Amino acid sequence: FRVNLGDWARLEPVEGFYDWGPVDETLTWAIENGYSTFFTIPAKTPTWRCDFSKQQADRCIPLDLADFAAFVDALMLHLVQFEADNGSLPISAIAFGNEWAVNGSLASYPGDKEDYEAQQNTVYDAVEQHLPLIPVALGGMSGGSTRTYAYCKGYLEIDEVFSRESYCPQDYAAQIIETTEYILQNARYDILDQHLYEYDADWPHMLTALINEALPVEKRSIPIVASEFGGPRGDIEVPDEETQAAKLTDYFDQLVQLPIGEALFYRLVEVGSETGETYRYSGLIDRELFDLFVEGGSPAIEKLTYWVYQARALEINP
Repeated sequence: FRVNLGDWARLEPVEGFYDWGPVDETLTWAIENGYSTFFTIPAKTPTWRCDFSKQQADRCIPLDLADFAAFVDALMLHLVQFEADNGSLPISAIAFGNEWAVNGSLASYPGDKEDYEAQQNTVYDAVEQHLPLIPVALGGMSGGSTRTYAYCKGYLEIDEVFSRESYCPQDYAAQIIETTEYILQNARYDILDQHLYEYDADWPHMLTALINEALPVEKRSIPIVASEFGGPRGDIEVPDEETQAAKLTDYFDQLVQLPIGEALFYRLVEVGSETGETYRYSGLIDRELFDLFVEGGSPAIEKLTYWVYQARALEINP
């Protein structure tokens, strides 16, 4: 399971006072049920240390990187103690942030590429010091950003774009190219994390572009994971169960041919149409039936995609 357990804003809401309860509860549950976790530290800063000049929705970068470093160090020390107390630590990898290739006020990461590099490297150094056997992943790269990167580098075609000459120099595409190459070449990480959604025919070309054009030579053989994959997009694809199941089958057919060592489906339970979320139908369990199940009814809550996933998950997650 991928879990956003390292939320600084939640774990240290008041400076110097930590609440490790959510971390301990989830990791204990993982041990008891035989699961491992892909442990994410979201790019969220508590209000008491927020740089409000670099903010997006509920995210901002820290005013002082030293405060972030102190939190990450405290978190790592707590995980070391958890392992000592429980005999194991169910964490397969640790990552910072998410979908950072487009940064600033309109993106998932509110700072610039240098800010992300500094925070990523802070996490890497702390993990290497305290938990050296756990690899550090570079926070997930969005499928849209990497598809744009691969298009501008000539590895695939995008029908909805007029031409590389007119599109790729524009601010959005140019920032993706610059940020992707800067982070992959300057940040410290052991695993590359690429999110994969629709346009599955483009996935091989996207990864090839990253490996050939953006990754330093010495990192071209590092493990690659997809901490998010799924579909359909609620705004462009038909959300009926048969279509979703067929599409998930296509995704697996593509994934097994890619150099990916692990792939995690986006959601267990779909969020429902009322949310407006792009991938609101990307779940293995029906939202409305799940709500009825919780209330004591509707014993059949699995969608067709659930059974497709159960049948094929071990092909990419041995």
